[in-house]
Amino acid sequence: MITTSRIVTLFFVGLILSTCGCSSFNREWEEFPAMGKDSPAGRWVGRWNSQVNGHEGDLRCMISPAEKDMYEAKFEASYGPALTFRYSMSFSATREDRSWILEGEEDLGLLAGGIYRYRGTVDLTDFVATYSSAKDMGTYRMTRFLEEKVAAAEEEEHE
Repeated sequence: MITTSRIVTLFFVGLILSTCGCSSFNREWEEFPAMGKDSPAGRWVGRWNSQVNGHEGDLRCMISPAEKDMYEAKFEASYGPALTFRYSMSFSATREDRSWILEGEEDLGLLAGGIYRYRGTVDLTDFVATYSSAKDMGTYRMTRFLEEKVAAAEEEEHE
């Protein structure tokens, strides 16, 4: 039987663990290298939105090259006033003119909704993607982190 004291204990353990992860993500965010030239790699900020239930929140992402035409993305998504979720996804990136088409799928675990499939477009300034799972679907809309937007604009001027 679950008692009130057990629920309170689980709540505080979860709070402590999520706080530890937050400082780790924040530290990595601050130390993350500037975007790669002509690449989707870099820091991104924006929002996510579920088309199924209307849930939404802030979203941060760090994209790193993994291997040829593959990238690793680390996300931090807020949900409500106090919950934050962190997860990683791998995706392929196919160059198309001045943008990349991203595709992939990742099993985020049963509690997060299982397997998520996603597809999107990234250019030097914007990241727009859709996601879907058995019980949810929605969008990610992000722009490059401000410091990297300036670098991207300067790069385009020199081309």
